[in-house]
Amino acid sequence: MANHVGTDTPVILEGDYVLPGPATPGGPVRAVFLHEDDEAQVTANYLRREPEAGPQRHRARVSVLYGRWLAAQARAAGAPVVAPRPWKDLADRAAETVETRDATAAGHAP
Repeated sequence: MANHVGTDTPVILEGDYVLPGPATPGGPVRAVFLHEDDEAQVTANYLRREPEAGPQRHRARVSVLYGRWLAAQARAAGAPVVAPRPWKDLADRAAETVETRDATAAGHAP
């Protein structure tokens, strides 16, 4: 990430283990954290992705608990947390969240 900031090269990072530390309000790194809090939905997502494994309820529970911790870390760092559903308008909601945060950090009304 530091290389992208240093060279002013845009990048989108995605992953379960991206932490919110570098995403400070008004800083060069912007972030939106997605958090699905519904264990049944996470179980269904895993089943769709990995049907041969059957329902992975324990894995879904662990994922949701980790997601809750990560969402709390993001909020504490001033990074927005967005629910991923409805999926249809997720990109628009995420972009709006970043734009609103940028305007607020710049001292403008959202």
